[in-house]
Amino acid sequence: MQQKFKDMPLYVGTLYSNATLMSLAAYNEFRGWTLPANEQGDEVGYLVINPQGKSNTPHAEGYASWIPKDLFESTHLLVGDVSDL
Repeated sequence: MQQKFKDMPLYVGTLYSNATLMSLAAYNEFRGWTLPANEQGDEVGYLVINPQGKSNTPHAEGYASWIPKDLFESTHLLVGDVSDL
């Protein structure tokens, strides 16, 4: 599958998001969805809110998504509280 996209330019992006640990079942509940039968509700990941994105749920200001824990932690760095800056 990678071969199909090998000639595409490579980009590195920076995106600031808020995130918290959340199971896939809890995320589906947060979004008002029913967990699909073929998904594992106890899978741990992160609820991610991108405040720059258009809101896709009435429960958050910004774009809400869910990312599996291993993928999130391998691609995100905790900044912490920067309210003093």
